[in-house]
Amino acid sequence: MEYVRVDQRRGIRAVKWIALALLLSIVAGESALGQPDLQSRRPNFGVILNDDGDLSFVSPEPAISEQILRLNIDGDAALGIGTLVYCVGSGSDVLNYPSTAGSPVGWRTTVTEKESTTWTYRTENARNAIASGLDAVRIAGEQAKSNGLRFLPSLRMNDSHFMKQPFDYPLTGEFWMKNYASLRIKDSPISFNSDYANLLDYTHEEVRNHRLAVINEIIDRNKDIIDGFELDFNRVQVFFPKGKAEEGAPLMTDLVRQVRQRLDQVSAEQQRPMSLFVRIPPSPESCQWAGLDVKKWMQEGLIDLISPAQLMTLAHDMPIREFIADARQYGVLVYPSLYPRTSWRTPLDFSSRPNLGLDKAVNRAAKKEELLAAAANYRAMGADGFYLFNFYGTETGVRPHPDWMYALVASLKRNAPDGSAKTFAVTKTYYYDNVVPSYAYVKQLPADVSGSRTFAIEIGELPTDTPLPLKGSVLRLGLKSEGGNATAEVQLNGTDLTLWKVFQTAKDPEKASPADVASETAIFLIEDPEILRRGVNEVAVVGDKLNVTDLEIAFAHENRLSRLLMTRS
Repeated sequence: MEYVRVDQRRGIRAVKWIALALLLSIVAGESALGQPDLQSRRPNFGVILNDDGDLSFVSPEPAISEQILRLNIDGDAALGIGTLVYCVGSGSDVLNYPSTAGSPVGWRTTVTEKESTTWTYRTENARNAIASGLDAVRIAGEQAKSNGLRFLPSLRMNDSHFMKQPFDYPLTGEFWMKNYASLRIKDSPISFNSDYANLLDYTHEEVRNHRLAVINEIIDRNKDIIDGFELDFNRVQVFFPKGKAEEGAPLMTDLVRQVRQRLDQVSAEQQRPMSLFVRIPPSPESCQWAGLDVKKWMQEGLIDLISPAQLMTLAHDMPIREFIADARQYGVLVYPSLYPRTSWRTPLDFSSRPNLGLDKAVNRAAKKEELLAAAANYRAMGADGFYLFNFYGTETGVRPHPDWMYALVASLKRNAPDGSAKTFAVTKTYYYDNVVPSYAYVKQLPADVSGSRTFAIEIGELPTDTPLPLKGSVLRLGLKSEGGNATAEVQLNGTDLTLWKVFQTAKDPEKASPADVASETAIFLIEDPEILRRGVNEVAVVGDKLNVTDLEIAFAHENRLSRLLMTRS
């Protein structure tokens, strides 16, 4: 089918698309005025993986760096993803190719580089590679296309990694150094961190033009291999001074509009579709707070896909239903971002060790069961697919990814219940994301309980959604109390649950536990899985002077053929 964009802003409508939409609606038995069929307008992006570009240059020898980068992209492709999104720089301001619009990585020598072995190697490797003419974005794109993937470069629109020591940090760009006195935000909109004042202020035309120059350079250098571009507004979601986001929103919309226009020009030249992705804060309110008028972008036909995202951690309950409703109306895809990191906790491991039920090591690495549960929630809300962010693979600089990643992507691709174990969770607050208003949505946990308190937990998939026999289902409560012997009673959707086991959190004598880590974990049996509801479930916790740190519901099925045969005999 010929790709023709519907540009509502100019009032141009694609006659071929309308005819196809009418035909599809008749075939589907829907009204021609009903929801458009997304697949008639959008390519199939499959599971999307974002490679953050940090491992673009891992050797002082440029030829070896190139070989390893190609191997890493092969490793990404081997997961079974459909689209590779590749960060064009380290942060926003230093770029992984020989840029003239911006600053290449290692464009100057810094104090941090001299004092840190990690940064010494990283910047020297990049200097050697870029000086030899290596373009990591181009290499990644070529390798992605050779593996049959769609490929989109991505620019972080206001990355904050440099902001604590901008004059001495390797990720600070030359543009910032020359213009910081006049073009910084200066008045941070976030009360808990004044360092955000060092970010560039999009109120200024010079800042927007600088970003556009980099974006256009990347598009022009790679237009023969790209399938579009991504604007990453999630790293970080601060673009305007305190109180200035509302009046700044039209300026940001105009920037998005200009990127769309450039992609449309390239689409006409290349005779194939060019998609515009945007990663955005996790709720409509937080987008509005940041000065991002996402609904208007949809209405004008500027964007093809949005990825609502937490700033740092996996979320099970981002309030994205309004996004999805708007996206359905305007033919935009919704791919929530999934992260490999959670808040600190003692992970529930009910699937592999049902008799124990708890991994005693406190950590923040997300388990496959948690990721699949979050995906099930967003699928039930109406998400079109999933976006994996910051999944590095191994720490050696060379992929392949760990084994569990292959199973994760296979399940996400299926995009339907498959009998995999799930651990649903109430998302915990992380890095001040309970401040209102801000870049996040308000979290329920941690929370104090004196008497009774009810929590809402999303359950997007039920144990009965697969014919496999249920191994079991439990509710886990993480607790802290003044006396250290926390006790609680629990009701799930009005039904009393039976306490099964209580565990004390293992403590490292050499390390202090994070403040939101439970001192005790109580495991309750869910003996009748029929009490679980698809969507919001209510959990009432009764106790005295408790602090609830964690609330999870997990289930696992018996899915080995030999055991199934044994149950039949």
